[in-house]
Amino acid sequence: VHLHIVQGQILYQDATLDLTKNELKILYFLFKQKGEAVSKDELIEYLWTNKFYVDENILNVNLSRLRKRLGEIGLTLIETVPKYGYRIRA
Repeated sequence: VHLHIVQGQILYQDATLDLTKNELKILYFLFKQKGEAVSKDELIEYLWTNKFYVDENILNVNLSRLRKRLGEIGLTLIETVPKYGYRIRA
């Protein structure tokens, strides 16, 4: 798996997926903490400058869409850490 920041793409085997701005930011943040759990609050703060207008549901929708798109190229990268947040699978 290769995350290309500049191109805004993730490559897996022979597949390339163009990412939206938020998808790229989510993956970049999770890759930086690879193997470690990232709290939902940390992700919300990183993605949106004013977290007072953003709730956990918006984050969940973004992650659900990203997981679905990654699944289309055979990737199951993002793991949920119950009652805490998310991490990249080792």
